[in-house]
Amino acid sequence: MRIPGHQTVMGNDAYNAAFSVADQDRIITANLSNPDNAIWGTEGGNDTNDKVFCLNVDEIRKYYSLVIKTTTHPGLPAFCQ
Repeated sequence: MRIPGHQTVMGNDAYNAAFSVADQDRIITANLSNPDNAIWGTEGGNDTNDKVFCLNVDEIRKYYSLVIKTTTHPGLPAFCQ
């Protein structure tokens, strides 16, 4: 498993420890685009196919903007707000 935009590759041990065999059977592979980060000016990297991943900055803004409009979340990073 890769963390998009990073060289780190997580081993199957972490995946197997985190998810039961039944859960693993239900996890689909997603095609992930890794866009450049306009806030920090960093390159996003190559697209990947992964089962477990972190949201990119654009996805965080998209999905958390609905939450932020209706409630206060002091733990969210400032760029989400």
